[in-house]
Amino acid sequence: MCPIPISDDIDQVLAPHYYGFTNEELDFIIFCDTRYCTGMDTGEGKATNKVMTTSDQADMMPTTLREIHDGLSTEFNWICAKFKVYKQLFEPDTDTTKLLNAKVRDLSVIIENSLADDILVSVCRITDGLKSVGHECLVLEQLAENIDGCSPDETILKEHVRKESIDIRDYCEDFRQWRNNRIAHANLAISLNRPVAPLPTVHIKKIEEALRRISHLMNSVEGHFNSMEIRYEDIILRGDGRDLVFFLRKADEYEERERKELYELYSKKE
Repeated sequence: MCPIPISDDIDQVLAPHYYGFTNEELDFIIFCDTRYCTGMDTGEGKATNKVMTTSDQADMMPTTLREIHDGLSTEFNWICAKFKVYKQLFEPDTDTTKLLNAKVRDLSVIIENSLADDILVSVCRITDGLKSVGHECLVLEQLAENIDGCSPDETILKEHVRKESIDIRDYCEDFRQWRNNRIAHANLAISLNRPVAPLPTVHIKKIEEALRRISHLMNSVEGHFNSMEIRYEDIILRGDGRDLVFFLRKADEYEERERKELYELYSKKE
């Protein structure tokens, strides 16, 4: 991804003339570039409480809530980024899977397992309860805790966010079983394949649904205060799984071409 000032210049040139975007749509694109696609880096390495748009729109979210929301957004962005790469590389029965198995089989297994574990642990981390070993945690339920509820609308929002946070936590219980028994800890019976109830199967679709619910919850808060929706699933990466596969294919083509050239060379000598 381009540095933000250059990216903004490109957006402002292309948006009206090539894509027909309105000023509001352009504001939204630049807002996403600044706050979310780069992990909310404002140039000083920390989040800002100001919505970064060309119209300098004021951020209506209270400061403490904004701090919590931005912290969760950063965590959630990384989860979406890792899941995006995971799907690009490891969705079953694809040419990509065959290429990885043929060229870097053991490395592929290490990356697949590491990404899968990291995604499950990261989802558990933001959907856990409010406290762990006596310390407050940066979790979804903190959003409800930091909504004032001083107006009827905010009271409704507060209760909605609290309920949805708990529902998401319950939905991710299968992830927590993996974290507690295989990733963060090694359950003895499971690790030694002793007779014991197996861990629940976690499919890609279940992870997708968990991320969809988290995204909806985050946007219900952002949308309430700023009438804005962030498409977390469309995070832009400076190099992703497709880029890795592209270069692996190029290497494969080069290797095949070199093999043919050597064969032709030795054939002529004979």
